[in-house]
Amino acid sequence: MKILIADNSKETKEILNQMFLWEGHLCAFVEKGGEVMEEVYEKSPDIIILSLKFSKPNSFKILQTLKSAPSTRDIPVILIASKRILSLFLVEVRRTPIA
Repeated sequence: MKILIADNSKETKEILNQMFLWEGHLCAFVEKGGEVMEEVYEKSPDIIILSLKFSKPNSFKILQTLKSAPSTRDIPVILIASKRILSLFLVEVRRTPIA
């Protein structure tokens, strides 16, 4: 599975990358909100993990763009807001296989 991680936190990217590599998935990364759509079209991810911390464009605008485009609307998007939420997400992913 190809996963696009859109987050500017080095720690968050490292945690997610380690977890998904351990499960055998490939990760690509985006650090700026303005680059998300370009990477989505270039990498064709199976799932997107999107930080709520982006401001230009903001994360909800990115999500709206993803869900309004016919070629990207069916890609699942997981929104993450903080390390605490990320920790809860990781616990749940460990319980339930992604693929």
